[in-house]
Amino acid sequence: MAIGPSSSAHSGLWPKRGGESVADFIHVTQTFSILAALCGLGSVGLLVLSCIPSLSAPGRGPLVSSITAFVAAVFMVVAMAVYTGHRWSQPRHPQIQSCFSWSFYLTDPGTVNTLS
Repeated sequence: MAIGPSSSAHSGLWPKRGGESVADFIHVTQTFSILAALCGLGSVGLLVLSCIPSLSAPGRGPLVSSITAFVAAVFMVVAMAVYTGHRWSQPRHPQIQSCFSWSFYLTDPGTVNTLS
């Protein structure tokens, strides 16, 4: 979110601009975020399937689920590192304050929770 002297603006990771191009780092962040979400869903799916004996591979479900969860956490950390690195390196305007929202700050506890 950017806060100026008389207004504020929010574009986030999914800006809704008609014909304007979006910065490359936003596309990279979007890609890694989607990959993290897909890996997280896959991890949960594999864990649920490992609880059903007739649908699970013998003895491998929890291990594969754990590895997939770890990959999801790595993808999310990469996405947020790319986003943060480019946001902090952008030139600052003296009348605009750029700040991160609550969802950004939940990335670190979410990553720790995924790995535990």
